[in-house]
Amino acid sequence: MDEIKVVSQDLPFAVSPEIYELYQWRNGSQSEGFLFQNYNFLSLNRVVYEYQAWLKQIQVDYPEMSEVFQFRLPLFELWSECGVFLTVVPDEQGGGAIYDWDMSCNSYEMRYSSLTNLILYSAEWYEAAIFDEREHQWVIDGDMESLLNLKYKP
Repeated sequence: MDEIKVVSQDLPFAVSPEIYELYQWRNGSQSEGFLFQNYNFLSLNRVVYEYQAWLKQIQVDYPEMSEVFQFRLPLFELWSECGVFLTVVPDEQGGGAIYDWDMSCNSYEMRYSSLTNLILYSAEWYEAAIFDEREHQWVIDGDMESLLNLKYKP
């Protein structure tokens, strides 16, 4: 618990209770997207590093946006490592919406209204999915995926 405080102390905001609880459970995962469907859950040290690196880049490329992005925390990275992150935007209630930030395409859109919804979506997705031995990947029926999208995505 104290390690989370030490690692996150240089951030310009407090880590939300939702994020704090997630990192108490596990400090990242490099399981090629298994836990969070195609996204690696980054270690807290890597989160702070990535946060500082891309905030500096935003300050250079988009100085007018740097104030907005100083409160975005990149917790997940697309496992292809092509500069696509899921970021958490902390809010006053201690939660945070999840946005997909594609640095190469300058795309930024809300994916989940909270970290809790991301975790619930992932749990239900894997509960409904089956592992395709030929393709070596998890697959889910399109209708079921549509229902989960309606339930958990904005």
